[in-house]
Amino acid sequence: MNRTFLKAGLLIIITMITGCILSTAPEDAAEVIMVGQSVQFEIRILPEPPEFTWHIDGLAIPGYYTSHYSYTPSQAGDHVITVEGGEDSFFWFVHVIDEGFIDYNQCVADVENAFERITLEGAKLSFWDEGLIPWPRYTQAIINEIGIDNHFQGIQRLRKGPFVVISGSNILDRIGSIYVAQMGSRPSEEEFGSNLVESALPPCEDKLIQAIDVDSGLLWHAGGMSVIGDILVVPLEEYQEDIVSKIYFYDVSDPENPIRYNYFIDRTAGLFRDKAGAVAIEKLSDNRFILATWDTRVLHFYLSFSDDIEDGFDCENVVTWDKEDLMAEEGLDTKFAGQAINFIRQCDGELYMVTFDGINGDLGPFLPYLEIINIADLFHVEFPDNDLASVPLITKVASKEMYCDDSENPFVPSWRIPSHCDFVAAAGLYIDEYGSLSVYSAPHYRSAGIIKFSEFVEN
Repeated sequence: MNRTFLKAGLLIIITMITGCILSTAPEDAAEVIMVGQSVQFEIRILPEPPEFTWHIDGLAIPGYYTSHYSYTPSQAGDHVITVEGGEDSFFWFVHVIDEGFIDYNQCVADVENAFERITLEGAKLSFWDEGLIPWPRYTQAIINEIGIDNHFQGIQRLRKGPFVVISGSNILDRIGSIYVAQMGSRPSEEEFGSNLVESALPPCEDKLIQAIDVDSGLLWHAGGMSVIGDILVVPLEEYQEDIVSKIYFYDVSDPENPIRYNYFIDRTAGLFRDKAGAVAIEKLSDNRFILATWDTRVLHFYLSFSDDIEDGFDCENVVTWDKEDLMAEEGLDTKFAGQAINFIRQCDGELYMVTFDGINGDLGPFLPYLEIINIADLFHVEFPDNDLASVPLITKVASKEMYCDDSENPFVPSWRIPSHCDFVAAAGLYIDEYGSLSVYSAPHYRSAGIIKFSEFVEN
């Protein structure tokens, strides 16, 4: 039968084959929901088919094959949700209104399958620095001490708009910074895709718009970052002296004007004084946050006091996990390393972590750092009996080599100027509103006023 709806000034005719459909929920084919509001879509068909398939805007939702699908949008906009079962199908039009700020990431239906589907070769992008970084900083110029301890070290794509944030470490001026780039030529909600198809130079609208000093003085190394909704988490450390680290939080709901929270985790004093080269954060089923820091040997796990990040984290009852306790599925090594770490929450509540790093290739024993192979590793994180005060069981479940330039040529030195990314430098995970994964990575240095990076997407 046909049903007709008037939406946004357009006359839309929806055709539904309803001969065997007993019921649907919601019953109305047009829904208005808020960003962050969960809606359960269901259908009953007689006889029930062996498998259902769900789509958003024509794209299949991996991992959902039952008669129901829970949708929690993280972006405003109009979408069509479709379910098909056998010869029958049903459509819902969903209008999503943005409430302005969220503090969660979308769950992923099947993390291991999604990780496997991430492309091995990235799309090449770049943006102009707009003179916001003074020369010769973040270059390998001799006057900049060939870039030693002055380099980019983290990257994250933001939820709102076409924005990325890169962290930078600058021991020469003793400043740790974050840099916000607006990719004005790229889509806001979809994968970016390369902006270098028509020219070797980025479009003028792809540019740096903010250079923000996180801290200056003792702490200068801004490392691998993480994003939870509209909250950016930035670790800052001094790893050459016994001064250690702090973890800062930014509200990036307005990406052009990040605001730093007053609260931070202080690791320069107290029971858990340590470095923090990378940080991961996720929201649990009870709406508290779990935060992990990495220092090349141990992970520290912090729990928030409440569902409000500004209420802070318990810095006395911190769980410590040592990399010597790592387990691995058959065929995988027991190495845990990462210049960046990010959590992924599976929709059934299981917790995963992905790490990004580089390993020496065959020439490594003879020419260290000449041949670097980019590695992304996936780990399952399980707290025994769901006791978050216990030491977690962490198991490596997948690993993949990824390529910054040519997948036929894994020879990608971290110092090579043409390279568009480097997992030893900056890398980070992004989860879109559909629960699809993307990876972004940038090299240590800029050149000729341009900062390069790459995008790896789930296909």
